[in-house]
Amino acid sequence: MGTLGDEVVHWIAVWLKFTQSTTGHYLSQLIFPHQHVTLPKLLMGEFTHILAGGTLGIVVFFILEISGYDYLVIKGGGFGVIMWIVHVAIIPNLIAPRPYIFRTFNEAIIDLVSHLVWGVIAAWFISINLNKKSTKNVFVFKFRR
Repeated sequence: MGTLGDEVVHWIAVWLKFTQSTTGHYLSQLIFPHQHVTLPKLLMGEFTHILAGGTLGIVVFFILEISGYDYLVIKGGGFGVIMWIVHVAIIPNLIAPRPYIFRTFNEAIIDLVSHLVWGVIAAWFISINLNKKSTKNVFVFKFRR
């Protein structure tokens, strides 16, 4: 579910012409370097993105199991930002040859936001599906009658 939220952020940015590519475009270039992105290659990139997001969702699950289900937004979003660093700084420098598509500043910012959204949605979705609640009262609302 987190990756679907990530995809929505990317495709809205493309639709609004804030960016020109999505993570699917970028991943298709990592899989098929120096080739034009065609629909089948884009779909392969999107499939890879969903597969990677789901796999990393397992890591979010373990983080929450070990550290507890409090502060979901901070833990999920923080892990999403760490994955953004890996995605834009580490992985491209490990891959040779370099991808044909390079991220622009706007695409890097949208990618940061989408990774943050991914982490928050993944943590929230895991918490909701496991019916886990924080043992701490992070937000206490008191209403007067």
